[in-house]
Amino acid sequence: MTLPLLDLIAEMNSLDGDEKIKFLLTLARELPSPPEGGFAEEHQIKGCASQAYLMGKCEDGRIYFQGDSDAQIPKGLIALFVLGCSGADPKEILDIPMENIQSIGLQDILSPSRVNGAYHIIQKVREIALQCEKSNG
Repeated sequence: MTLPLLDLIAEMNSLDGDEKIKFLLTLARELPSPPEGGFAEEHQIKGCASQAYLMGKCEDGRIYFQGDSDAQIPKGLIALFVLGCSGADPKEILDIPMENIQSIGLQDILSPSRVNGAYHIIQKVREIALQCEKSNG
């Protein structure tokens, strides 16, 4: 099974700068609603300029993400991972080379603070996947 994230990255790579932003905004609209009661502080993505949250739940060897942000571009970045990685084996996520994610060229279309936020989102995804993998082991 191909991780949907890789297909989303390939689609983003086929787009120009403004189209990439529009793609992220479209993903933001597709992000499922946050859990009832919102997110706990432990789910906050530290280092993000906006209020951004990501949590993962491990079930039957698979990981399921939920996330949200009060700003649309970070919300789109979170949606990229929520939609692209939910239902995956944590090892599949951990095995994605960082070059694949960096190939999107976020540094060319986002401000430095948004690129920094994207880095922290990626780190949070990997941290959750690592915790899930350890609990499966």
